[in-house]
Amino acid sequence: MLKISVLLEDCDAPGFGYEHGLSLLLDSDEAVILFDTGESGVFTRNAEKMGLDLGRVTEIVLSHGHHDHGNGLAGGLPCIARKKGMRDLPPLIAHPEITLPRRFFVGVSADCPEGWMDVGINQLSLMELGKWPTRYSRAPLWLRDKIVFLGEIPQKYPHLAVRVGETPTGPDGAFEPDRLADDTALAYVTPKGLVIVAGCSHSGVVNIIEQARAVTGVNKVHALFGGLHFRDMAPAAIEQSIEYLRGLELAEVWAAHCTEHDLAGLPGQIQLKTGKIHCIDY
Repeated sequence: MLKISVLLEDCDAPGFGYEHGLSLLLDSDEAVILFDTGESGVFTRNAEKMGLDLGRVTEIVLSHGHHDHGNGLAGGLPCIARKKGMRDLPPLIAHPEITLPRRFFVGVSADCPEGWMDVGINQLSLMELGKWPTRYSRAPLWLRDKIVFLGEIPQKYPHLAVRVGETPTGPDGAFEPDRLADDTALAYVTPKGLVIVAGCSHSGVVNIIEQARAVTGVNKVHALFGGLHFRDMAPAAIEQSIEYLRGLELAEVWAAHCTEHDLAGLPGQIQLKTGKIHCIDY
């Protein structure tokens, strides 16, 4: 059985803290994985309200290096360390580019006189990350026999990826459009098919699923969880992505966070919300 607990999602949920961000706790027979940490440490308080023990976490996975998925490390990692008694700290798994500085143009205003907002992981979180056991990988990485970190996602369909902002990867550190090569996902191999968990799907949900199929050798996809980032995708690309998902005959689609689209056309769509716990029986 895979139990997916929503520690944090954009939607207001009575009794829980919320913010623009995503954090999930993935509890299976093999591992307990914290997937993303939101914008702050509020996910730790929500976990307590849900009766979930973060001291059981065996791995931490970051889907990519944006603030709304990684800034919760500043409060979250010390919390997990305390619950672990400062021993046997769970490794953090991510693509090596999660630490890149990132910025996004939001327009000139009194609060943002230069027009650029920092959207990378902040310094407090990077400091905590520097004290933590980490495993960076561009290649797919099997965490357990049936759980795989998908690594850098090949761009089989580049027009279905969602690139936002800039990062200093040019000559002499000049800012250039962000490739977001670090955007990745997890795939669980179950008797019902693949269960895929994504953060924002900047790599494109279609490309992510194609990577999951290639890495696992499993063609059937049972369920999809996480952000699809349709909000910054061209209408034609959204329709193509939805048509692809329809063709998979998914049992469940839990689209959330940055999807921001009329989800009526998505097959098996269920509202993902802070405080919700969902179980998939194998």
